[in-house]
Amino acid sequence: MKRTDEPIEADARSRGPRAPRPVRAVAVLVGEWLPVAGAVGLLVHLSWLGLRPGLVERQRLAEHRVRIDAETEGLEERLAEDVRLERALEDPIYRERLRWQWRLEDPAEAHAADGGPH
Repeated sequence: MKRTDEPIEADARSRGPRAPRPVRAVAVLVGEWLPVAGAVGLLVHLSWLGLRPGLVERQRLAEHRVRIDAETEGLEERLAEDVRLERALEDPIYRERLRWQWRLEDPAEAHAADGGPH
């Protein structure tokens, strides 16, 4: 059985130009050791600071949530009141009652409506 180097050469040419040997070594080193360095960095961070920063952030967000929930509840109540008022203002009888009420509250307008002195 005769060995030929043609398939190897063809395969090498199909991959394109190869990087210089030191660049390849650095790329392989970084590619293989970067996940390890990331895990070690996480463990060092946890050993020095512990979970305190995460727990503090959780507490801060919980306090903000309570404030936001209370604010949301107030806004929803105001929205319900505004919707009720809008529905009432669409009623012509209610609008007429309001007009008469405002007329009675303003004495100058009441005199003008009665034909009295200005």
